[in-house]
Parts: sequence; C-alpha cells; structure tokens
Amino acid sequence: MIIPTRTLQHPDGRVEIVRLLTGPALGAWSPDKTLSFEGSLMWLCPLESLDYVRVGFVHAPRRTGRVALAGGLAVVGYANLHADAPPHPRHNAFVRRVFYWRPEDLDRNLNRVPEGAVDPATLLPGYEGAPPDLDGIKLGYPRHLRGDAKHPKQWARDVVAQSQTLVCVE
Repeated sequence: MIIPTRTLQHPDGRVEIVRLLTGPALGAWSPDKTLSFEGSLMWLCPLESLDYVRVGFVHAPRRTGRVALAGGLAVVGYANLHADAPPHPRHNAFVRRVFYWRPEDLDRNLNRVPEGAVDPATLLPGYEGAPPDLDGIKLGYPRHLRGDAKHPKQWARDVVAQSQTLVCVE
C-alpha cells in the first residue's frame, strides 16, 4: 500500500513528515493500535546523516511537541499525535514514539548495527519501519566519519548558532 504523506521543511531546520488520511489509510486504522494516532514524524537532524535510529515509546504529557529522554540519550525525532488521540488509561499520559541515539551510536562501527535499529528513511507516521539494509550502506563508520554527511553534533551546533534553538539534542 502507498502511504500518502507531505513533507514540511521548517525554518529552523526540522523536517516534518505528515500522514495524509485517505480512504485506504483510514481502512487500516484501528483504535487498538498505538501508531494509529500518529499524525506526523518530526525529525530534528537531517535524515541523510542517519544510518539508523533506535525506537522507543514514552508517556508524554502532551500529544505534540518535543520529547526529552534522560540518561544522555540524543533525541533525533519524535511522533506527534492527532488532536483526538486518547491518553493511556493507566498513565493518564499520551503514548508517543521517539527516535534516539545512545552516546556510543555517534561513533559506532556499522559492521554492527544495534538490535532493533530501524532505517529512518522507512519510518512513516503510523508505520513501524524496517531494519537498515546493510547491503545498501557502506560498512565501516557512520556517514559523518565517512564524509557523506555532517556529524549530527556539528549540524546541531550550526543550527543553534543560526537560530538560537536547540534542534538536535546532544
């Protein structure tokens, strides 16, 4: 199935992938699936600098906006929910997906991709995504060390210097 989306480039460098609700997409919708309530994915770092991301779920106080993680985890993206998304009945908070890196991921040798990692190019609102295609990426070191893209921390510093807004959490 083709999932209709619209990509929005925000002035501060964020990229938002918005799911367009059409007949086929609504046919696959289920109130029992957590991902059904996702309206968009917000990426804080350029997708071309990410070989993979880790995926987690958090209980957040709001349906939209930035999500913070403790323990030195770097948030590189998160899901925004539709306005009618219900809170989790036991936690009275909204279940949202967050995409992140651990500190060791910034310099990880790509001969070993962490278990459960997902290719960010395959992630869409409401859909899980697929593991990285190891045949499709150059094995060795992350893109910023291969010269294929800026280091995410350097990209974040550049954006902060231009807009005074922290876009990629270190």
